[in-house]
Amino acid sequence: MPAPIPRQRQPTRSRHGPSAPTDGDGTTDTPHSHRLPANLPVLHVVALVSGLLALALGLAALGVGLHQRSNQLVGTVLQDASAAPDFALRDQNGERVQLSALRGKVVALTFLYVNCPDVCPLIAAKLGQAQHQLGADNSKVVLLAVTVDPEHDTPDAVRQFSSQHQLQVPNWHYLLGSLAELQPVWKSYYVGSDAAEVPGAPAAKVSTPGPIVVGHTAIVYLIDPRQRIRVALDADFAVPDFLHDLRALLGG
Repeated sequence: MPAPIPRQRQPTRSRHGPSAPTDGDGTTDTPHSHRLPANLPVLHVVALVSGLLALALGLAALGVGLHQRSNQLVGTVLQDASAAPDFALRDQNGERVQLSALRGKVVALTFLYVNCPDVCPLIAAKLGQAQHQLGADNSKVVLLAVTVDPEHDTPDAVRQFSSQHQLQVPNWHYLLGSLAELQPVWKSYYVGSDAAEVPGAPAAKVSTPGPIVVGHTAIVYLIDPRQRIRVALDADFAVPDFLHDLRALLGG
């Protein structure tokens, strides 16, 4: 007898047409389905590592950006960053202070007089507040004031003025001198003063001296550790901004 002819397997039908043929493993391939690759776990690991690397690079870039923003100066930046003209004067305690000897520190330099009725007490009060908020950076910063009224800014008057505004040694120096000694400093820092024309006896010779108005330039310079003038602030500067710029200059 001839061998029986094997019956061919008929594809099943459904409402959507014939079913797709099956593979030997029993799975069904359709035109719209794809078999999952055998290396799926490896691809997951590669994708995860790539994602983590991208995240790390993003955070690093963000950190650099934040660091750069933290070092930006708030005050008026002097683009040429010219060298600070050197000078030497004696302070309220007779100590000789030379600017060039302060290299390596940030110096805040301003010009005041003790009988000033407006901007000078304002600047001095802010310097005093900043000095007490500097913390560990206090030893890296020097606060200097140069008198614009040599006739009335006596050592005793300056010490009293300093105490009133909580300005303390060793990093606070109110610098005094004769008109001949001071005028070159005023000129070097573009500070106008009509002190030579102010009438009246020295404060030490009167019991209750009234305010004597001296016209002068109200400014605070910030000098970096390399002795370059970097920032100029006017009298209404904010103490947090002042502290920020001091620390930014300390950082580079």
